[in-house]
Amino acid sequence: MLISSDDLNATEETVYMAVMKWINHDTRTRKKEMKELMELVRFPFMDRMYFLEKVETNNAVCKSCPDIVMETRRYQLFPGEVQSPRTRPRRASGLREAVVAIGGRGSDFGFAVAVLGTSDIVVSVGRSSTKAVWLYHVELDSWARRAPMNVSRSFHKLAVVQAGSGAR
Repeated sequence: MLISSDDLNATEETVYMAVMKWINHDTRTRKKEMKELMELVRFPFMDRMYFLEKVETNNAVCKSCPDIVMETRRYQLFPGEVQSPRTRPRRASGLREAVVAIGGRGSDFGFAVAVLGTSDIVVSVGRSSTKAVWLYHVELDSWARRAPMNVSRSFHKLAVVQAGSGAR
């Protein structure tokens, strides 16, 4: 089946719309195949707002595939913790996994690293005499100096907090 292919060159929103259009063309006959087809859509790679507005509000999808909807929610909250065939990006998406090693000589002061989204990497240097912060742009394969930390730190950590996450 075409929509199961890792080589499919389409967004997951497009795949979802195509499946829904096919089902809605003959709902009575095709509705029973919804779960099997939805298992081939890689919901975790959808735009979050699209998922929220188009998928989670679709009662038929939520009723037929509650486990897939829940898996997507968990993936959005904890991306590295959820593993399934739907959490593997299609080759054509341009997403890929990589191991990045950061360090070097004299790195005994520690440093902090965080990944922004699915690609860019923020590094802050861990020395008592520096406040440096660097951003590695994966798409550009380049480093850029960012605004320095207010206070220099050693042996610290970084975390990514999404805007609008409700944290106060």
